[in-house]
Amino acid sequence: MNKLFRACAAVLLCTTFSCTPIMKMAYGIKNPKIETDQSLLKKSKKFGFRTDNLATVNEADYLLVLQKNGIPDANIFDKEGRYIEYRATEESCNAGLFSYIPKLGTDTAHKYTNVTTLQAETQRLRDLKGNAFTSLPEADYYVFIYWAAFTGKLNKDHVKAWEELAASNKKTKIAVIKVNLDIQDYWTPAFKNEIYSSMNKK
Repeated sequence: MNKLFRACAAVLLCTTFSCTPIMKMAYGIKNPKIETDQSLLKKSKKFGFRTDNLATVNEADYLLVLQKNGIPDANIFDKEGRYIEYRATEESCNAGLFSYIPKLGTDTAHKYTNVTTLQAETQRLRDLKGNAFTSLPEADYYVFIYWAAFTGKLNKDHVKAWEELAASNKKTKIAVIKVNLDIQDYWTPAFKNEIYSSMNKK
């Protein structure tokens, strides 16, 4: 891994996660572990998540996805693959999802932006073993929920609530894909160890 990549990785990780013990306590961030397909399945069951819609991110796009998305956070797309902006403003937090997901319907008006597309985000995904992600079902809307095992309990409660809200919306068909942002065991040793070391600094 070259020096430029290491520098970029450090900047992105420090931007996304504070390295101070105080901030780790405030946000419930635990020292990240390297996760396998089995450990993620076990933890998903523990958190009360469905386990048939889990995905991870390939190492080439991991830092980009980590920088773009909070934990937990979500992206919403329509069946045409267009990105839907559910936040009222750029400064708005993801709390708007609690009211936006129930309002989704085939006749709902949305604010579309070119931030990304369903195709672009799906290409970054892998299954829990690192294989190409091919489990995107037909739906009217797609909600990609980003989460990690190393964040606090409140974050897991949000993920579970968003998934349940999507399932209880009977006005339209919503497919939820839960994108895990932990360190994946299937990544190459050099990248995996670099991220692990950066995230576990005191």
